[in-house]
Amino acid sequence: MKKILSAVMLFFAINASAQIPEIIWQQCYGTATLDFTFGIAPTENGYMLAIEVESGEGITNYHGLQDIWIVNIDSTGTMLWEKCFGGSSNDIPRKIISIGNNEFYVLGGAASTDGDVQSHNQGNGDLWVMKINGEGDLLWEKCYGSWGTDEPRDMILTPDGGFAM
Repeated sequence: MKKILSAVMLFFAINASAQIPEIIWQQCYGTATLDFTFGIAPTENGYMLAIEVESGEGITNYHGLQDIWIVNIDSTGTMLWEKCFGGSSNDIPRKIISIGNNEFYVLGGAASTDGDVQSHNQGNGDLWVMKINGEGDLLWEKCYGSWGTDEPRDMILTPDGGFAM
């Protein structure tokens, strides 16, 4: 009996097929150069994207070389607003986290010492944390690092409302 039951289950497992998921919507965001998405966070009515951009064509507040481009989209992929953060050197995103109250932490790396990077980069590149609101306003920013190159990897929220990286 076990052999028959096993054979029947094997038959159904082999002949079972999964449905191909239907694409509800798709959209491309970016410039003519290489752009990389490093984070997606849910918002009240869509998503916030953190994208590394190397060109400023059609982008608000582009500073130069590489910037952190934050794009807010609704649930159908329509862009609600976009804004760049960074300075004249290489500034790249690594993660965006929703922290509630329509606010977000953005973890990245900053080699700039100008533009939005006002908290005194210590060397070749520091960890850079920004807090933005749902309208793209920079609430605060801070560089963390040493005189060498410090590379961001990951960030988590802590129970007290802060973060660890």
